[in-house]
Amino acid sequence: MSEVVPHHLFITLVHGTWGRGFFPRRRRQNRPPFWFEEASPFLTRLSAELGDIPHKIKPLLWSGANSIFVRDETAHVLAEDLSAEHTEHPQATQLIIAHSHGGNIVLRALHHLQKRDASQLYRADSVNPLVVTLATPFIEVHRADFGQRPDLVRLALVAGIWYVLYFLALEVFRLSLVPTLLFYVFVALPIGFMGWYWIARRATARQNKVETLRDATRLGEVVSAQRLLVIRAIDDEASLILALGAIFNYITARSITFILWILIFLFDHFFAAGGHFS
Repeated sequence: MSEVVPHHLFITLVHGTWGRGFFPRRRRQNRPPFWFEEASPFLTRLSAELGDIPHKIKPLLWSGANSIFVRDETAHVLAEDLSAEHTEHPQATQLIIAHSHGGNIVLRALHHLQKRDASQLYRADSVNPLVVTLATPFIEVHRADFGQRPDLVRLALVAGIWYVLYFLALEVFRLSLVPTLLFYVFVALPIGFMGWYWIARRATARQNKVETLRDATRLGEVVSAQRLLVIRAIDDEASLILALGAIFNYITARSITFILWILIFLFDHFFAAGGHFS
């Protein structure tokens, strides 16, 4: 009779932003271990609770940078590790415990696995780990709908710069007795073109950046509710970040409108005063 191979449990720990400190390459002496390191209270308690269950725990170490693209690169690494581990131990159970933005890395890794081999997503031999997230601020980037207000603010800013340079250059050209036509050809038109180009290019660059960020944070339908445990607290950092983000977006939207009206008032006052601020 052949020996029965025990059903192993492979646990991967994924820390969050700055999980190893602001300078992970500089190791301080006599510091307490991080939660994902050996001899930490978390790992000690976890191993004790698992008891006689054969298991292996390993951390996924990454820079911890607060960058969407760094997290996406780390997600690719995690996806490869999960795939290799599953290939080597197809009967084992895989469990991932992730803190903070480590949860976004995990879900993004599962998205990469789904995208790479969609035909095997629902097959029994596909990578389908259990996932536990701790205080994760789940993020997907979408373009904010501010309407035409950002373009109007940029237009007002360009118009303000144009008029300031216009009057300064006009005075200089008058003092030097240069014909007005040359002023329009070499000063007014170039300034107007550069302003228009800046607005158009900024709009295109902003749209491309949003699309890139949206693709780098797309999670998709990668984890069923039965295999995902989300642990949150009322006052955890994820809730605070999401609340601050909502407040910041509200303030930004209102500030754009106020700035636009202030600029319109200043321009109106400027021209009503005959081109001189009183």
